[in-house]
Amino acid sequence: MAGWSDWTVETCYGGESGVNNAMVKGIVNAGTNIVNYRGHGSTDAWTGWNNYGEYFDNNDVDSLNNGEMRPIVFNIACYNGNISSDSQCEEWLDTTGGATAALGATEPSYTDPNHDFDEALYECIFSLGITDIGGMLDYADNVILGMWGGIGETNVKMYLWCGDPAMKIWLDIPDTGMSAAHNTDISTGMQVFDVFVEDNGTPLVGAVVSAFKENEVYETAVTGADGHAMLTIWPTTPGTMLVSATHSTYLPYESSVNVSSMPGPIPDIKIDGSDGPLNRSQYQRVSITVSLDPADQTGVPHDWWLFAKTSTLAYWWTKPNQWITTETVAHDGPLLAINNYLISRVKIPAGDWMFYFVIDELNGDFEGTFIDVIEVKVW
Repeated sequence: MAGWSDWTVETCYGGESGVNNAMVKGIVNAGTNIVNYRGHGSTDAWTGWNNYGEYFDNNDVDSLNNGEMRPIVFNIACYNGNISSDSQCEEWLDTTGGATAALGATEPSYTDPNHDFDEALYECIFSLGITDIGGMLDYADNVILGMWGGIGETNVKMYLWCGDPAMKIWLDIPDTGMSAAHNTDISTGMQVFDVFVEDNGTPLVGAVVSAFKENEVYETAVTGADGHAMLTIWPTTPGTMLVSATHSTYLPYESSVNVSSMPGPIPDIKIDGSDGPLNRSQYQRVSITVSLDPADQTGVPHDWWLFAKTSTLAYWWTKPNQWITTETVAHDGPLLAINNYLISRVKIPAGDWMFYFVIDELNGDFEGTFIDVIEVKVW
C-alpha cells in the first residue's frame, strides 16, 4: 500500500505570506494528483481563502493550463457542489484542463464534521486501500455519521461527486507499457472476444477489459494469470466496437474493432429443449442437444467446441461422450447440418453455468467466431 513516503505534499496555507492564486495555478499546471481545498466556499469560488482576500473562482479554473494532467479535487467547503447553478465542481470538469472529478457540497456544510470528513478521505487511500472515489465517499460518509450524528447526517446528504464514481485515484505515476492484442475485425453475432493484455510480453493480471458498441454491447472482464480476458459479446449490426483495458498502475489502452455482417454457420445449443435461461436441481438429469446450420460453409472443415463454465469450473466435451477439465476440441471436421443432436444426459453440479457451442477456424485454437450460449443456474 502506498504510504506518505511515496507522495510529495505541496501546501498553500492561506494564512502564510506570499500564498496566492498564482501559486495554486502553478502547482496544478505542473501536474498534481489531488487538489484538496479546506476553507470557505460559494457556488463558484473558494472565498477569501488567503491573506489577500482572494477568491479562487470559475475564471481561475478556466485559466488553468494543465492539459491532460488533471487532478481529482476535494472541495471541502460550503456550496462548491451547488449544481443548481454554475458550480465550481462542474467548472473543474467543463474547462479545457481542469480536473477528472470534483467533490463538493450543495449547501452550507458544518465545520467540524468537514474536518473529519476530509481526514477520512485520506484514510481510505493510505490505510484502507480504497481508491475508487465512490467508495471513498461512502466510507467518509459513514465516518461522519458515526462521529457527528444529526449534523453529520446533514453533511452527508449534501456532498456529491461530479465525475465517474468508479474512477480510481492513481497511487503512483502510471506506467506506459500496457498493450493489448485482439481481433480488429469481427462479424455480427454472439461470440467470445478474447483480449490479451501485456507489458512487453509479460501477461498483466487484474486488468479490467471492456467492450462497448452503442445499444448492443457493454461487457467487462478481468484478466487472469495468463493475461487473457474473455468477453461474450453479441453485436447485431455493422459498425465500430470500442475496446479498452485499464489497470491500477498503467495508462489505459484504447482501441476500436470493425464489426461487419458476415454470413457463416449458426450453432444452437439447448438444454431440455430450451434456449434458457434455466433453473435446475443438481439431482436432476438434463438433456443437452445441439443443432447447426452450416449456411455457406457446408463441407468446410472447422473446429467444433462444446464446453461449460462457472467462475471457478470448466469442462469440455469430447467424443464419444465425456466431459473433461482440459481444454480440447470436441470435433475437427467439415460442417454439416444437424438438428437437435443429443450430446449428453447429465446431472450438473451446483453453480451458475454457461454452456457453449462454438464453431471457428480449423487450427486447434479457440477463437469463438460463431457461438451460441445458454445460462443454467443449478441449485
